[in-house]
Amino acid sequence: MKKAYRFVHLSDVHFGQERDGTLVTHDHARNRLIRDCRLLREQLGPADGILITGDVAFGGKQEEYDRAGQWIDLLVEAVGCETIDVRIIPGNHDVDRGCIDRFCQIAHKHLRTTETGKVDAELESMMDAREEGNSLLPKLAAYREFASRFGCDFPSARNPSWKKGYPLGPHYRLDFIGMNSVQVCDSADLEGQMILGNAQYIFTPDENVEYVVLVHHPLHWFRDRANASRYLKQARVLMVGHEHSLEIKKVSHDIGEEQLEIYAGATNPPETGAGYPYRYNWLEFALAEDRAERRLRVTIHPRVWDYERTRFAADLARLNGETSFVAEVACPNFQPAPAVAPAIPSLDSPQVTLVGETMAEQGTRDFERLQYYFWTYLDWHDRLKALVEIDVLPATRTQPVPQTFERMALETAKKNGRLEALWDVVMRSVPIEKRGENPFSGL
Repeated sequence: MKKAYRFVHLSDVHFGQERDGTLVTHDHARNRLIRDCRLLREQLGPADGILITGDVAFGGKQEEYDRAGQWIDLLVEAVGCETIDVRIIPGNHDVDRGCIDRFCQIAHKHLRTTETGKVDAELESMMDAREEGNSLLPKLAAYREFASRFGCDFPSARNPSWKKGYPLGPHYRLDFIGMNSVQVCDSADLEGQMILGNAQYIFTPDENVEYVVLVHHPLHWFRDRANASRYLKQARVLMVGHEHSLEIKKVSHDIGEEQLEIYAGATNPPETGAGYPYRYNWLEFALAEDRAERRLRVTIHPRVWDYERTRFAADLARLNGETSFVAEVACPNFQPAPAVAPAIPSLDSPQVTLVGETMAEQGTRDFERLQYYFWTYLDWHDRLKALVEIDVLPATRTQPVPQTFERMALETAKKNGRLEALWDVVMRSVPIEKRGENPFSGL
């Protein structure tokens, strides 16, 4: 089984920020990034996935995500993975501020001015409201529909994060957790005034599982940073965006645990952000073990824009002439391997998707492909018709927001053995060259 995974890491891509003749400039840089990825793929091997730590769009608009999706399709082909291997989280530019009404403004202000120790209770109370009446949700509607392509929409308002598991050999697993840092986000955002919420940052580590946390805003942006920092120390790697500068640092916490912090830099920095070059990274996570200790080895290949040659290159200046940086962090959750290999740690939580090689996991990937087609090639009208045709609409008296409503129906289709029929219906809307044989036939 695999003991290493390779990813392309992007952040702050900002589709839609182009103004005053800069569209050509930004599109050129994005196209050069794709070409650079082909080069790195030849040198390092294909990527297992793409990680985007927020701000895919600039204004949270549907048309921005349409453009981003087309570009990501090209990127996926260049790096050698599948579209279902893309992982994304929201950033402040993924918020559609045009959807922030007076009720949402009042909720934001209340959460920002509530006594810090009571914020979690207030946030929980607001997230308990039925989705169709929850004023905090509409601002992320376009983002959530886009994220659903990749299985990265958050499961519910109360649980606004996702998990993806990657086996590391026969004994261990590396879980990636994508968090939502923009539950409270608008034009009044200030450092120290964002809210993460304990429903995200508190999680119980499983034995033989270590964690990589993706969150757009660095922790110093949050009101609840003191509590969040205590719990997030248990993540071996913390990956953030937002501040547009690349930074890599290994931290030894006072509780004795090690953590690697990766600040991404901006793939497309803001046009007003002078001094921030285009950036992205290739990363590799590998298991390193001996009799005494198990470690996570992280190799980072930073790529930066070369203004003279108008292309991406290794960041030799930052790494003193080297093309990559290697750091290792101890993994106390990885126990010594037993004489008889046990199964990979179980996935009891329905919110954890395992990426791997067994028959059951292949079935999961087939469902993820169907999910990608469903959200990418069908508009709202076609999606609803498809769900009606195979009779999987949820029996609920409430009217949850479309993303939740449709996700519930997809899960019903899986539970009731209707995926074969759904695949056939969805394929009618998929371009002929992208259609695939029905993997659910005869199951």
